[in-house]
Formats: sequence, C-alpha cells, structure tokens
Amino acid sequence: MFPFVMLFVGLGILFLLIAIPLIQQRVKPNTVYGFRTPKTLSDPRIWYKANLFSGKQFYRSGLTLIFAAFTLALVPGIHRETYAIGCITVLAVELVRNVLVSFRYLRTL
Repeated sequence: MFPFVMLFVGLGILFLLIAIPLIQQRVKPNTVYGFRTPKTLSDPRIWYKANLFSGKQFYRSGLTLIFAAFTLALVPGIHRETYAIGCITVLAVELVRNVLVSFRYLRTL
C-alpha cells in the first residue's frame, strides 16, 4: 500500500508545484505551460487572469488528492486496487472539474 500512497501524494505535490508559478503570475504567455487557448494567448491581461484562476484550481486539486491519498490509506482493510481506484477517481474528477470551471471563467474575460 505504501508505494501507492507515495505515488498519489507525489502527484498531489506535483500539482501544487505546477500551480504555484501560475498563481504567482510568473509564467509569461507561451505555448508550453499554462492555460493555453487562442484567447489567453491573444492578450497578456487575459493570460494572467485565466492562469491565476486555473492555477488556484490546480492547487486545490493537489490538496484534494493529497487529502484523499492519506484518508483512503487510513480505511481499515482497504485493498490496494480499491485504494488506487479511489485515488484515480478523485484525480479524474478534479481534472475534469478544473477544465470545466476554467473554461467557464475564461468566457467571462
């Protein structure tokens, strides 16, 4: 079980590390890293606002995944497969939520 816990906690930490520069607005418009759409790439003001928002969402997802990884590990008698499916479900739901709310926010800019 321990390798699975470390895997999902590590993924959560990776989400946090990816989100921090976006939240701090240190990522200039580019085609590699950030919330990249034709609209965000067309205007630096939109880029920074959209990436601040999506970075916060990504940070939230990282915290949620870390919490889920530790919490599910505490469930007595949980099987490795059940644990992995639970964490993967949290990960998938968070990623879909991030995309949906970020695009909804982008429409307001």
